[in-house]
Amino acid sequence: MDRALWGAIALLLFLAVYWPLLPDAARAYRRLRGRKSLLCPESGNVTRVQIGAARAALTALFSGRPALRVRDCARWQVRRGCREGCLAQVA
Repeated sequence: MDRALWGAIALLLFLAVYWPLLPDAARAYRRLRGRKSLLCPESGNVTRVQIGAARAALTALFSGRPALRVRDCARWQVRRGCREGCLAQVA
């Protein structure tokens, strides 16, 4: 068999296994994309945070729960590498 046929078979198997979870992953992506206004637990101020929506959707697809991680934060000029405690507000 040639490579194209093996690729098509692999794609069909992937879809057969993960098809029921695709709506949950898509919902997680739509809910988490864009910037969010969250309360920073360290400063007590509202800040703009961007969450890694694609990563969250992929982890939701494979594990059932999105793994949240901050992709960008307005406070990172001052406090890069924080504990990302603001993510508890999203969940």
